Amino acid sequence: MKLQLTPKEYRRILQMLYIADHVLNGRRDDEPVGLRLKCEEALQGFLGYAAQCGCAVLVEQTEEALFNFTAAMPEEPGVGEAINDYDEDGFWQELVTRLAERDYERIHGRPALPDPAGAPETDEQHEEREAELKGLEEGYWREFEAVGVKNVEVIKGGFGRPSWAGAGGEGGRGRGGLVEET
Repeated sequence: MKLQLTPKEYRRILQMLYIADHVLNGRRDDEPVGLRLKCEEALQGFLGYAAQCGCAVLVEQTEEALFNFTAAMPEEPGVGEAINDYDEDGFWQELVTRLAERDYERIHGRPALPDPAGAPETDEQHEEREAELKGLEEGYWREFEAVGVKNVEVIKGGFGRPSWAGAGGEGGRGRGGLVEET
């Protein structure tokens, strides 16, 4: 199959691939395997045409037949913003979901997600669990939309000290740090 693209179309696809690469690999520094390796191989083939399509400023060749995006790519119109939006949304969604699941487990003494090896839940149990989780999540969404993480505190053992804080509660951060003395 032969694919014909204008330089403008190539640049737009290059931008999409940069965003997709960020989603797939994020800040990982391990070697790609499985789907990540297959995508990397396909990406390398596509990046090889950058100079021909007028996009040499966005792609560099570091070794023979090995290409990387340059620092100019996140500065392309909309690219950095799309990645920031994705990261921001992912952060809040994951935080809200995990807090709601934690609270569900504290309330019921069992994980929020049923054990696949355990007894299957009925449709009614599933609906009740999902409704309760949704209610817990909505509470966190309201809080975070109103004040962000301003009211979030990390405590360990109910003593108001995160795990990095030493017995004195200062954790090398000095008075007035992240932990209030009571």
